[in-house]
Amino acid sequence: MARTLIGLFAGLILVCQIAVAQVEFFSDPVYYSLGTFPRSLATGDLDNDGDADLAAVCAEDDVLIILMCQPDSSFVITEMEITGAYPNSIKTGHLNGDQALDLVVANLSSRNVSIYYNNGFGSFANVVHHDIGIYPRAVVIADFNGENGNDLAVINLETDDVVIMLNDGTGSFTTGGTYVAGDQPMALVGADFDGDLDSDLAVANYAVDSVCVLFNNGDATFSSPVAYLVGDGPFALHAGSFNEDDAVDLAVVYYNAAAVAVLMNKGDGSLAKGVSYSVGSHPAMVCGGDFNADGLLDLVTANSVGDNVSLLQNLGGGLFAVADHYYAGDCPVSICVADFNRDNNVDLAAVNYWSSNLSVLYNISYANFLCGDVNHDTAVNLLDILYLISYIYSGGPDPVPIKAGDVNNDEASNLLDILHLIAFIYSDGPDPEC
Repeated sequence: MARTLIGLFAGLILVCQIAVAQVEFFSDPVYYSLGTFPRSLATGDLDNDGDADLAAVCAEDDVLIILMCQPDSSFVITEMEITGAYPNSIKTGHLNGDQALDLVVANLSSRNVSIYYNNGFGSFANVVHHDIGIYPRAVVIADFNGENGNDLAVINLETDDVVIMLNDGTGSFTTGGTYVAGDQPMALVGADFDGDLDSDLAVANYAVDSVCVLFNNGDATFSSPVAYLVGDGPFALHAGSFNEDDAVDLAVVYYNAAAVAVLMNKGDGSLAKGVSYSVGSHPAMVCGGDFNADGLLDLVTANSVGDNVSLLQNLGGGLFAVADHYYAGDCPVSICVADFNRDNNVDLAAVNYWSSNLSVLYNISYANFLCGDVNHDTAVNLLDILYLISYIYSGGPDPVPIKAGDVNNDEASNLLDILHLIAFIYSDGPDPEC
């Protein structure tokens, strides 16, 4: 009987078009006041309590602000520290071997980087400043030589170069090499593009509409830049695998073209021509996260003039859906992603330059999904069986969310789940249990 029904349903798929479910992903923003003109935002468990906390820098006040996540998922400012002049970029990372996340800030006008050492409980009063170059705009934390823990890379906007700072293992740094980066470098990202197990660098060069990749020789020295022409005004970067082949790809936002492009890795570290997708006006940053819990890396941009963020769902194979837009605040310029309310969904935080505040957008897409309702229409019926058959056997769209299709709770969606749904709907079988 079950085989007959499956055959009938498979035939119906030929004449039925199964639409991708439309889902509202984010809540309205929850706002927190910051200092004047926040420029950059980072996240991590700063006090080692298991929650994702936030750290922001404000350019007008020259201040670092620590916001600790509370048991109710709200945020409270617990500390404010003075930075250098016009702090422009902040990153979190382990720097001195004590397992507590430290902070690094690139200060544009004072031409230095500030390293804030965590005391283990989320306090950052211990700070050391390093002169680095003319107008340091962005910083990356990575282990470039396989020795002594994480090192630093910093791009200098005026001198068009990237400076490597090497860690001695205790969190003290000395200057390594300086390398040509391009022309007016705006963004920097570290990732293993050529698959040799060390961190390379990619730079977005705004003035010449290019992205350059500097390959690590394994000892924290780098190759000459390999340049790729891209769209109008490359402004921010995100590295990740977007097509499930484990090679690191690159996403680039085009500030002047209201677009984000995905440059796929050919497998040898070289990048294919980018495929562009429209986003909001003047995107200033891009991040990746699995917002729909399907195992694929989605993209989100902060659109500074559009006052919103754009979410692009990964459809598989490195292709992305048309962007959905969500209001964030007045001029969002920096974003980060984490599960801020511990519900196993990826949330989003943004700092808004003109309104001088932080906005947190909680992921509400699948907070109360119905197990077996794979097309997300609030009912479990024949349409869900058709949808699941299409997904499993015909490359159809994913269940929404993906775990809604695992109706027998065995951590996979397959024939057994189809049979389970048939029995539930037509034979008074057991309830779906995801």
